[in-house]
Amino acid sequence: MLPKLRLSHKIPLMVQLAAFVSCVVIGTIGANLSRREMTKSLENNLSATLSVRHFALTQYLESIREDLRFLSTNQQTTSALKSYSRAWQELDTLQTTYLQNQYIDINPNPLGHKEDLDYANDGSVYSQVHAFHHPWFRQFLRERGYYDIFLFDNDGNLVYTVFKERDFATNMNSGEWKDTDLGNAFRTAMKADQGEQFFFDFRPYKPSNDVPASFISTPVFDQGVRIGVLAFQMPIERINNTMKMRSEEKDKDKEKPSADGLGETGESYLVGADYLMRSDSRFSEESTILQTRINTPTVKKALGQKEGIELIRGYRDKMVFSAYRPFEFMGAKWAILAEQEEEEAMGSIRVLRKHLMLAMLGVVIVLGAFGLISVRRVTKPLARMNSVIKALAEGQTQMDIPDTARGDEIGDLAKSAVVFRENARQRIQLEEEQKKAVIQAEKEKRQEVLNMADSFESRVMSALEAVAAAATELSSTAEQMNNTVAQVNGKSSSASQSSGEALGNVQTVASAAEELAASIQEISHQMTNTTRV
Repeated sequence: MLPKLRLSHKIPLMVQLAAFVSCVVIGTIGANLSRREMTKSLENNLSATLSVRHFALTQYLESIREDLRFLSTNQQTTSALKSYSRAWQELDTLQTTYLQNQYIDINPNPLGHKEDLDYANDGSVYSQVHAFHHPWFRQFLRERGYYDIFLFDNDGNLVYTVFKERDFATNMNSGEWKDTDLGNAFRTAMKADQGEQFFFDFRPYKPSNDVPASFISTPVFDQGVRIGVLAFQMPIERINNTMKMRSEEKDKDKEKPSADGLGETGESYLVGADYLMRSDSRFSEESTILQTRINTPTVKKALGQKEGIELIRGYRDKMVFSAYRPFEFMGAKWAILAEQEEEEAMGSIRVLRKHLMLAMLGVVIVLGAFGLISVRRVTKPLARMNSVIKALAEGQTQMDIPDTARGDEIGDLAKSAVVFRENARQRIQLEEEQKKAVIQAEKEKRQEVLNMADSFESRVMSALEAVAAAATELSSTAEQMNNTVAQVNGKSSSASQSSGEALGNVQTVASAAEELAASIQEISHQMTNTTRV
């Protein structure tokens, strides 16, 4: 690892690497644990928010049922319904045309405020009854936040409404709006016993300009006798406020209402069995009720009577944590959900990761600087020792060894260097003594060789002199024999032949003696050269 770097670089890098790895491991574990805890906290928050919305919506819808039950049994309602029914019968003209003209067409109040008219000033009994009962019902509607309140007689005539739309004074058995859910609410309640209530889910309602409307109805009895039907048109705004947990008065300083507990990207909403929203999205400027279809996995599960929390891609194409559970009201099956975008929900994790990264960077820098300073305190003495060892390797044994007083490993190394220096000195001294001994041995050997050469030469010269003397004597003898042979030349042929052979042998010996003398001289010459070398 890092083979081309020196220890002064390797160690700080290794310290930084170890610090970085440690920080990454600890940071990763910390971030994962934090994300797990954050997710758990978010799930608890979403679950709690969903429970609060579920409870609030249940309470509110139950309060509507209580209001309906209260009004249907209240003396004010039974008296008003009987009075309106009689006044309806006393009108000697087409009630629908006449009453709509008086209370809608020529009503001086603008559209949306027709309920402000108490008395039509036409002198009719109906207007007198209206002037007496209408303020009470209007006050009740405004206090309780209903869109409209309806009173039907037993024949299906809508003898009274608070808000005065085009369904006012029509017949729900034969009139224009008989096939609407308001007509269904009337007919269902007419077949019911006292105290029974019936709910019809949100659908576009044409008399209300096709805005989503839902109705709840109940029969009205007076002393056990059915006298008609009471119905409410459910308030959209109150349901929206319940789902968003805000008051009816919007904060003027905010463009969007807040969703308590769900941050800037969270919301809670209702979805019907047809996958259409039953409450408005806080992210839409226009109403989303019955306009936005949501068929996300969590909606499907909630409509399938399941509940839980999952990370999904929401209907706005953002990853969201979605808490869901089923909701049922009088036979209508809805899904209630609370969601928050993952990006916001995990925003604190990103901040934590950023801080962890900065902390990791700081730790790596600090540890790197600490490692660099620490390494320099080690590498400088090591560098000095490296110079000392190199000098010792080059044979410099007179230098001082530093750091011998240190009590650490460098001190041990310095002490070892002192031993090496002393050993080197002893080795050099020994080598010098060995060189002197070798030179002396060479001298002695050379002298011995010279002595041997001189002795050999003297012995060879003596031998040569003896051989020369013998050759001379032999030559003299040969010459004498030759004279003798010449003297007896005339003697017998056999003696002459013998003399000739003897002469040949003498000459051969003389030649051999001369060659031996030459060889001895050559050997003596080579020995002399060897001795000089």
